[in-house]
Amino acid sequence: MLGQLGLQSSSVVETGGGDLHLFEVQSSKNYCLPRLRIWGHSLFHAWLRARSKRITDVAMTARAADAMTVLFICPRPVVLVSLTLGDSGNIFPMNLMGSFGNGYFGFGLNSRRLASSLVECAGRLAISGIPFEEALVARELGKNHRREAVDWSELPFRVTPSAALGIPVPSFASRVREMEIEAVRKLGSHTLFVGRIIRDERRSDGPQFFMIHGLYQAWRRSAGRVPLDTPISPGL
Repeated sequence: MLGQLGLQSSSVVETGGGDLHLFEVQSSKNYCLPRLRIWGHSLFHAWLRARSKRITDVAMTARAADAMTVLFICPRPVVLVSLTLGDSGNIFPMNLMGSFGNGYFGFGLNSRRLASSLVECAGRLAISGIPFEEALVARELGKNHRREAVDWSELPFRVTPSAALGIPVPSFASRVREMEIEAVRKLGSHTLFVGRIIRDERRSDGPQFFMIHGLYQAWRRSAGRVPLDTPISPGL
């Protein structure tokens, strides 16, 4: 047992594939490291949030920050989201997502960034899996969350039209899921999108780009799961 979350039912989102039940986090426990080290980590990041509250666009409480630490113990896949709006379009990375089954998929985007409103306006998008060797290229596209559009020809990789919707996707994509948005729900700092998958195309196998929390990486290192000289990120 590496972590626990206490949840409370909050609301229900209706979709064509059934009802989606939402929960709010009431408590969290992290067992990756000794309690004193966990407290030290929480205090340090509380200090960082206090210093940066004037420039950040996500006001996160201590409870939410601790819960995110636990949630990121489970490796999160990182994908690239592509969309088009008329003659323009955008592509950006994302890691807050998951499959709901029955052909439905959900993800969250920061409501204050342009990417969220672009997805809501477009109503259709393509999500591309990222092979591990393309991780650095994908992370560089994080700045596109704040951009209205990109020039496809200036990207550091080649794009090709997706099979069903014709949306530009990276030629290196290991998996492409095309979907239509059926539900949009504002949830605090983020917006929840629920999409119906139209086509799911697996193109290649191999290691994929995932993210984990630095505290979980510290546990893996102390447990002998990775070499002792493996670096640990101060955040994620």
